[in-house]
Amino acid sequence: MRIQTCLIVSAGLLMMRTNVTLGMVLGSLSLEAHGGIALVYTGLDVEFSVGNSPLLFDMDIEPNDAGQAFVATAANNPNFNQVCNWLTNGTDDPFRIASWTIPGGAGTSTYPPESLVFADTTLNGIDLEGSVIESITFSIEEFTLDSPGSNPNGNGIWTDHNYYLTVTVEGVPEPASLAILALGGLALLPRRRQP
Repeated sequence: MRIQTCLIVSAGLLMMRTNVTLGMVLGSLSLEAHGGIALVYTGLDVEFSVGNSPLLFDMDIEPNDAGQAFVATAANNPNFNQVCNWLTNGTDDPFRIASWTIPGGAGTSTYPPESLVFADTTLNGIDLEGSVIESITFSIEEFTLDSPGSNPNGNGIWTDHNYYLTVTVEGVPEPASLAILALGGLALLPRRRQP
């Protein structure tokens, strides 16, 4: 958590403005698959992007990666700012997470519009316009593979799989910044004392 404080003097009134970065979850999207496929594979190639942005995450994962989280910020990912521009551009772009088997290339994906992903936190009913995005996290909640697994074809060419992947966007929505400013100002107003 980052806290920044500054003093504002206006019309003879001294106010303190505190800008607290809360790291609030603005929205998340999950991709999950349970079942099997007539293919022997050992991992997944996972991608995440928004609209026509460059890929924010493009990584190969294996079952031993379960429980890990990868955080992208402006400081550690060269595509972060471009992805954030797509998330805050005022248009209802597709929020995309996809996976492909390694080897084999069989895949699954989901492309809901931003208005569904951010339905509870959007300011404009569409996307995160006006919000400050601090981080985007890719989490491997669950990931198991079993080959040949249930082997329904009887030929050993089968993988039972179970995976649950999540992309979470964190930041500060614009109204939160205004509310913090108002609360900081109210806290410094002089109080009347009862005689």
